[in-house]
Amino acid sequence: MGNLKTIRENRTRAHEIGIHEISRRSGVSVTHVSKIFGTGDRTPSFRLAKKLAKAMGLSLDELFEEVQKAHRLAGKRGPGPKDDKVEAA
Repeated sequence: MGNLKTIRENRTRAHEIGIHEISRRSGVSVTHVSKIFGTGDRTPSFRLAKKLAKAMGLSLDELFEEVQKAHRLAGKRGPGPKDDKVEAA
């Protein structure tokens, strides 16, 4: 088990506020918020990101940092540039 400092560092802002509270504040479904910040299965659109950022009291840059952190913690690739690797046929 990790130490308390490591656990705190690994928590995202979304988990501090709570998925249900972000949903309530933003008008975005709990399921969708959970897929963005919990499982890392979704990346928000720009319009959705603006709603979530406002609900969480973050700038858009801070929101996407939180989304990337949540995706890393879930073992997913977060939003950002795709690899330029091209597989040979």
